[in-house]
Amino acid sequence: MAKKEPLDEAVKDALTRIAARIFDKMKEADEVFVIEGMHQLPVMRHDSEFRQAPIDSSTEFMLSDVRVGARGQIIFCFEPVDDREYKHIEVEQRRMDSVFPLFAPTYAMEIGSTEENFERLIDVTAEILTQEHEAEEARKVEQALEAQENNRKLQNYGRF
Repeated sequence: MAKKEPLDEAVKDALTRIAARIFDKMKEADEVFVIEGMHQLPVMRHDSEFRQAPIDSSTEFMLSDVRVGARGQIIFCFEPVDDREYKHIEVEQRRMDSVFPLFAPTYAMEIGSTEENFERLIDVTAEILTQEHEAEEARKVEQALEAQENNRKLQNYGRF
């Protein structure tokens, strides 16, 4: 069996920033989500063991955590609103639209997008983060040039 290649650190860092942005925006939304249909999902039991379990649409969930998995998927953890035989369920990004069909539209509203496909919303989030990073870098360059100009003026101050 082939050994898994570790996830590139730059990719993992980018995915972690995307996951953190999604988590922050969705925690602000403070929404309860219901599963659409019946799904076999990983659950963390109260003894911290993971198992696959059938989860149906009778349970309400709140987003509780997000992380980047070993295969480069963002994994979302949802805690049940009511006490259950498990602590939380985990849903990979590729399954979000089928498991929680209202998650993507809710997140889209939070970021001001009209996109409703969760995979594409991840791309939109990456673009937003890139634009914010570029704007921050441009602001730093502007500040450095301004400081340099101020220093040049100060060096000549008082000379006759």
